[in-house]
Amino acid sequence: MALDDELRRMFAEADDDRLDVSVRPDAEQLIVAGARRVRRRRIAAAGAGGAAAVVAVILGGIALAGGSPDAMPPAIIDSTTVAPPTTSSSGASLTSAPSAPNTSAQSHNSNTQTNHQPNVDTGEPELTDRVDAPPVLNFEVLGPTGIRSLVLGQTFDSAETTAMLGDKTVGGACDQYQLLLDSTPSGSVYISPAGGGKVEAISSSVAQTPEGVGPGWTVKQVSAVYPSVTEADVANYGKGYTAAPGNPNARYSLTFNNDGVLTGYGLESDSQPCFG
Repeated sequence: MALDDELRRMFAEADDDRLDVSVRPDAEQLIVAGARRVRRRRIAAAGAGGAAAVVAVILGGIALAGGSPDAMPPAIIDSTTVAPPTTSSSGASLTSAPSAPNTSAQSHNSNTQTNHQPNVDTGEPELTDRVDAPPVLNFEVLGPTGIRSLVLGQTFDSAETTAMLGDKTVGGACDQYQLLLDSTPSGSVYISPAGGGKVEAISSSVAQTPEGVGPGWTVKQVSAVYPSVTEADVANYGKGYTAAPGNPNARYSLTFNNDGVLTGYGLESDSQPCFG
């Protein structure tokens, strides 16, 4: 029953022995107002008691955590007031941590590239095929037709006028004479006796070909200039032969020592009868 109805009932019962005093005309309003004030105070006291309980729980949590404010439990925030995470224009969260690079894969790829480099052809010969630079000679040039005024096919009489024929040393299929360069014996001249004689071959150990080949060159160095001179021929015969560039009727006969080093060479006619 409501408070107002109860009070009205009580005042209506005039013969009730409990009411033995006179009642003020505004007594009903005063009693109702007082009852409302009591009700409001009870509600306020209940609210204050609840707040005190919350404070007590928080202080107890601090004490259990060692008294450090950092140990306080996080405040409960209404989920409706939480701002959504900031996103980039692409929709990805800016606060998300970037994924770590796959270093193991990168290391594997690096090792693969290091250990499996393709072979690159540089165009240079292998070390075993390389030829050291040959010596540069400053000798007289013998070839491709002769030396100075002494040339292949020249008659004996014409050869004598050059002052380059020295003493006759031996005879045989061809007569051999000393080659004189500035009156110094510097090789040999081979003259065939038939038909009055003519120069068939000229050799020297202090001369070089027009291509610069001369004494002191190795087989490989000579082969680089004259490919027809092979190591096999030099090993088997001690000699190598090549056509004389610039003279289709002559060739060079190159002599090597046991170490494969050129010691001298001769310019000879292809039709010479002096050597086998």
